[in-house]
Amino acid sequence: MRHKQTRKVPVAPARVTRQATKLRMGGIRKGSSQNFLSCSAAVGEPVHPVRRSACLQAAAQAHPAAPSLDDRMNAAVGCKTSEVRSAILAQVVMIQHPDLADVPSDDRIGAYLRAMAMLGELQPRTATESLLAAQMIGAQRLAMTFLERAMLKDQTSEGIDANILRATRLMRVFNEQVETMAKLKGKSGQQRVVVEHVTVAAGGRAIVGAVIPGGRGTSGDNRG
Repeated sequence: MRHKQTRKVPVAPARVTRQATKLRMGGIRKGSSQNFLSCSAAVGEPVHPVRRSACLQAAAQAHPAAPSLDDRMNAAVGCKTSEVRSAILAQVVMIQHPDLADVPSDDRIGAYLRAMAMLGELQPRTATESLLAAQMIGAQRLAMTFLERAMLKDQTSEGIDANILRATRLMRVFNEQVETMAKLKGKSGQQRVVVEHVTVAAGGRAIVGAVIPGGRGTSGDNRG
């Protein structure tokens, strides 16, 4: 009489099984891919590539990488790339220091840091706002330069008037730039209301135009 041979399957010790179950539950609760992979390895289960990729993606979302120094510097001046940031900073530095070639290397680093600080104070969010911020810095700088020249001694009246006139024009340009920046950021105080259709019932009256309390519209049409 033949005896049927049975194949013995190795069973993991109870301690390893409990530890693997604990790791598995911890991985599910915390969203940790490392716990999940450790659990699968402990019980001898193969890790499917799709499941492994999903776990790694979940871990990356739970613990995103810290932004680099370049990313933080780009965000401070509203740029996406280091090349654009460097170009805008170089323009601001040249406005502040036209003789930059003769400036020592240590002072150049300080000039770039000051330029970045000035751009950062205006809080540009895009490259367009960053370019406008650089123009604002240039207009303000030149306006102050002409005001300083107007205060120099031993000048003729024509020289003083010319410097003040140039400074005044630049300050007007600066004010226009401030308004443009506010519009780009959506902070403009002006509002526009368009009335497309007005219905006046019988016996009613409507005024179309600017309405002044206690007075009549400046340019309106009374309908009765």
